[in-house]
Amino acid sequence: MEEIPITKEIRILGIKVHALQVSDVLKVILYWFKSDRKFHYISSTNLYTLVIALESDQYFEVIENADLSIPDGVPLLWFARCKGFR
Repeated sequence: MEEIPITKEIRILGIKVHALQVSDVLKVILYWFKSDRKFHYISSTNLYTLVIALESDQYFEVIENADLSIPDGVPLLWFARCKGFR
């Protein structure tokens, strides 16, 4: 199974969010499950968690170190579209 590169990343208020389609997220997770068997974690990043990350260096590090930081909410999708992501 071929690894799916996670290269589509945007910064919203300086915080990492991956601009991947749901099908690509599933491919990445399946690759992790079938291939490397090490621990990974995913952040479901929304406006609330962005604000918390701005207020807390520790929470910022949680999102920053997540293997995937996927957008959760329409405002983040709108922002990504404005930046050229589909």
